[in-house]
Amino acid sequence: MALVLLLGAAPGAFADAQDRARRRTPIVEVFEANRDAVVNISTDKVQVVRTLGYESLWDEVFGRPREIPIKRHIQSVGSGFVIHEDGVIVTNAHVVARTDEIHISFADGTTAPAEPVSIDIEHDLAVLHAQVDRPLPYLRLARSDDLMVGETVVAIGNPLGLQHTVTSGIVSALHRDLQFSESVIYRDLIQTDAAINPGNSGGPLLNINGELIGINTAIRGDAQNVGFAIPVDRLWDLLPTMLNVERYERVEFGLRVEGPAARVAAVREKSPAAEAGVKPGDRVL
Repeated sequence: MALVLLLGAAPGAFADAQDRARRRTPIVEVFEANRDAVVNISTDKVQVVRTLGYESLWDEVFGRPREIPIKRHIQSVGSGFVIHEDGVIVTNAHVVARTDEIHISFADGTTAPAEPVSIDIEHDLAVLHAQVDRPLPYLRLARSDDLMVGETVVAIGNPLGLQHTVTSGIVSALHRDLQFSESVIYRDLIQTDAAINPGNSGGPLLNINGELIGINTAIRGDAQNVGFAIPVDRLWDLLPTMLNVERYERVEFGLRVEGPAARVAAVREKSPAAEAGVKPGDRVL
């Protein structure tokens, strides 16, 4: 009887395997291949507000109310992605600008603090360095000058703090300009109908090959499925300058990079980079 039951179940198990194989779409493969390189970014900003009050019961009975500083913690979340195994992460500038603490959550549940290497407000891009003790999986950067309207795209991010949410859509249009305020206009963006929500900012927009083509940055609040991404070519153009960390006070590695290949041009003696074994000619990205 047991043999009969076993033989009777075998065709069903085989059929299930075939069905699962048919359901393994290119979008599934893109997500599985890249999810570990997408991170959740949480930030904390301390805001000091002053209010009238009493510091002690004695003051309340005999004194006048005085200004008392009160610290408030403002927390927010966003997305990002790894571009180098040593913990180099890209996100939107508006995700991490003017914050006091930055923490990175990885797909395996581990977390790490991060420091900004460069924040480019004008182009809404930021490069962070996470303090990790292991090589990280990272995304492959493609190009965006050959994008086709109508081609499939995949967005991975953390909308509303829901980590590693994947959505898909198409390239709806190219070379879009988006005005955020009277003084801020983002130009030459990718428009997509892949669902993007608050918390997706800074996450990757991938092509069907799993390569980065854009950085999700904004949505139209008065519409549905109208999202915008910064083309990856702009990141390629800005990375050599953004990785030139010698210009920034908060990170002092003692190295300078140059050129589209982002190779180390010089290493200052006795700097952290020199002590770590970095040499001129090494490729940073």
